[in-house]
Amino acid sequence: MISAVQGRFANLGMAKKLGVGFVLVLLLTALVAAIGVWSLQTISLRFDGLK
Repeated sequence: MISAVQGRFANLGMAKKLGVGFVLVLLLTALVAAIGVWSLQTISLRFDGLK
């Protein structure tokens, strides 16, 4: 299974590899941002509950 994925990735061109890497970094950044926004909203709700 892993060797099949490695084989497919090895056959990709350099531009496609860079594109895949960029997309992965972009997705991880979006995930971190979404978690941050969700956390801030949760803290805001808890703070409003303390008032």
